[in-house]
Amino acid sequence: MLQEKIDLKKIALFHTGEWHCFDPFSAFSIEYKGRVWMTVEHAYQAARFVDASIVEKIYNATSPYKAKEIARKEKHNKQVVVSDWEHRKLEVMRELICLKIEQHPDVREKLLESGDLHIIEDSPTDSYWGRGEDWNGENNLGKLWMEQRSKLRNELSM
Repeated sequence: MLQEKIDLKKIALFHTGEWHCFDPFSAFSIEYKGRVWMTVEHAYQAARFVDASIVEKIYNATSPYKAKEIARKEKHNKQVVVSDWEHRKLEVMRELICLKIEQHPDVREKLLESGDLHIIEDSPTDSYWGRGEDWNGENNLGKLWMEQRSKLRNELSM
């Protein structure tokens, strides 16, 4: 229950606005598995598939929204989806966030600038990655960013 655990005045909501760089849809390309992906969302959606033609469609999608739309249409066909995707998706997103931080110094600086704020994906429709409609979502995306912020601080203090 997100609402009960944090002071809502001490949060960094992201989707748009000041903290938009934490959003996987934001316009920061990343190099992942030998290719430069337009956004983290493109790379994440493609990572769920074993079918090369679907991966190519997602890679060539003109926006992160289109990439997600392609994945949505295909994800129900179990033959083209990575067999253990539900168990791997958090780790894939963690890796992509790490790459984004490594490859974009401005994102790294913004993450450090967030200080001790609770980072929350401002999605009323996604209870897994975001806050959810009733603010009781798991906020896994925000948790990954805070985890990486902590690791970055530890590295800098050594």
